[in-house]
Amino acid sequence: MNRLLCITFFLFYGLNLLSQDVNANVIVNSNQINQTNKSVFKNFEKSIKSLVSSRSWSNNTLSNNEKLNINILINVISYSNNFFTANFEFQSLRPVLNSTYQTPVFNFVDNNVEFKFEEFETLYFIENQFNSEIVSLISFYINIILGMDNDSFIKNSGNKYYNK
Repeated sequence: MNRLLCITFFLFYGLNLLSQDVNANVIVNSNQINQTNKSVFKNFEKSIKSLVSSRSWSNNTLSNNEKLNINILINVISYSNNFFTANFEFQSLRPVLNSTYQTPVFNFVDNNVEFKFEEFETLYFIENQFNSEIVSLISFYINIILGMDNDSFIKNSGNKYYNK
């Protein structure tokens, strides 16, 4: 029974990995914060990367070289009692057809974003359901990035992401 459960878990997890359509690079910069315990910022970084990279944001089946590369830089301005104020920088890059070159599609900075995050909190996205400010913010920008990426191929093909 345990063996069957393990095989089912790995099969499900493996299929989930194949469905990813985004490669995320997340950096949380907490240099402006005078705090000796930096683990909350490292855990926040891991949670954001997991939120973005561990799920499929579209129904597209992509090979590794076709995945959209997204960089998220979070500069923490203030932190107190699980409340953050931070500047978010979003950048998306798409591979150029038949080359190793990548071209930027989206660059945006969102300043003075306030949100709550508790250390070791699991961030998860459920469509059409509010979970937290940070999940809503990240999912908003992921959908904008996917919409712009799709629009760069075919006019108005990103509308389904904008509507989300």
